[in-house]
Amino acid sequence: MSSSQEEYLQWTRERRISLPDESADEYMAIPIREYQRLQKRVHDELKPRINGLPAAYSALFGAAVAIGVATPSLMAANGLPSWIVPSFIASASACFVLGLVLAFIAGRLERGRRDAVADITREMSEIEKAYRAEDR
Repeated sequence: MSSSQEEYLQWTRERRISLPDESADEYMAIPIREYQRLQKRVHDELKPRINGLPAAYSALFGAAVAIGVATPSLMAANGLPSWIVPSFIASASACFVLGLVLAFIAGRLERGRRDAVADITREMSEIEKAYRAEDR
């Protein structure tokens, strides 16, 4: 062999893909593992979640308002033990603070879910750009 002629191996990789129906306008051939990874993430994000936090913090805010509205009439009443009014004030405050904590937690959970969906959307756009660039 002469040194001026380089040796190389030409290799063509064949892949089988399913073609879409005639009704599809266009399609992209992406590796199945990419699609399955995104499908799993979307499935995980869209699972029905039992989220009773809005009901819980709404009930706590309602209880705080009801207790707060009842407190002035108890302050005007005669003959009640001295511990009644402070316990109503403490109960209203505790319900309000716990409602605020639950509302904050619910907001953080929803923000995390929105961020995950945005991340999935961004990844899907990157995959689409990569495969559209190959078509050109």
